[in-house]
Amino acid sequence: MIRRAFRTLSALRRARIFHPRGTARRAVVTVDDGPHHLDALAGRHDALVRLSRGLGIPSPAPDVLGVAIKLLGVHGRRRDQDLLLATAVRFVPLPRRSLRRGVASSIAPYRNRRRERFLVGGRWRGDGFDLLTARPLRRWRVVGRVELDAGAAVPDRPLRFSPWTTGGGLVPAGWLNRLRRPAYEGSQEGRPDT
Repeated sequence: MIRRAFRTLSALRRARIFHPRGTARRAVVTVDDGPHHLDALAGRHDALVRLSRGLGIPSPAPDVLGVAIKLLGVHGRRRDQDLLLATAVRFVPLPRRSLRRGVASSIAPYRNRRRERFLVGGRWRGDGFDLLTARPLRRWRVVGRVELDAGAAVPDRPLRFSPWTTGGGLVPAGWLNRLRRPAYEGSQEGRPDT
């Protein structure tokens, strides 16, 4: 039922339900050697980063701002890792005017091969942002860096991001992710840029 509803809404909007438009850039993501929650991604990776507004409310009005990161081929040929962040106070989305203040968070947790539950976050700094992780309700720890390319933007369509584009033992965890999966799948099925 959730999947069908989001497929219909996406078809009617002719775009993603949430984060309908964005700007994508090439990036380099460096994940520090472990031990930490994302040590399965340790190394330097080419990436695409999409910045967007959650409801598509025109700027300068506040909106839930999104940062979607796609680490290209990190788990092998054509096997990417997506990390989806939004302005939030941990699990609660928070409208903001800018990504330059506060932390963007994965909102729902991941689990790694050691069965640790954690959130992924980003804090803007300079020409990119620090990559962070934290156990729920614990302090953020810097585990890497995302450097945005200052060159030309990458076409936003037909880029697709999903918390379930993952590997290396990282999986979306918990009840909230179980509810989100059919919404993501339905929204992508209803998009006209398939």
